Amino acid sequence: STVRSHDQDVLRMEHPFPVGTLAAAASGFATGLSERVVAVSDGVRAYLEQAHVPADRIRVIHNGFDFERLANDGPGRAEVRAAQGWSEDDVVIGTLAVLKERKGLRYLPDAAKLVLASHPSARFFVAGEGPGRAALEAAVDRLGIRERFHLLGQRSDPLALLGGRPTFTCCPR
Repeated sequence: STVRSHDQDVLRMEHPFPVGTLAAAASGFATGLSERVVAVSDGVRAYLEQAHVPADRIRVIHNGFDFERLANDGPGRAEVRAAQGWSEDDVVIGTLAVLKERKGLRYLPDAAKLVLASHPSARFFVAGEGPGRAALEAAVDRLGIRERFHLLGQRSDPLALLGGRPTFTCCPR
């Protein structure tokens, strides 16, 4: 069994009753029957231990990200920035994520507006798709920051995008 987050809480949050409750119960049942449970972080390990999964059955295998490859493969910083319309002087802040409510992306446009008030050369991006896209677009338009906040959609080249050396990247899943 693999646990990537607080699965039972997420299942209940993302699916209507009774589907979420049944899915959470099935996940808990599968975890209980498993000889080993793989957690993707120490935080998930702690969650599983609190849920009474014996510590000796839990193995942490962190999500891998090859930063060496990011630094050495694909187009360089200038090419990526030019393709996105970012200048070399722009401070770029962004994330790669599935656009779901639980990711908390609804707060990013308001935060961007505050940052842009004191740092007008900042650029923001969100790469990914999901059910939260329309709300994110509406917030960006409502705040009048469309020229500095870019919704890039699903990307087949996230390493190339990160090759533009954004200041902050998060949440690749």
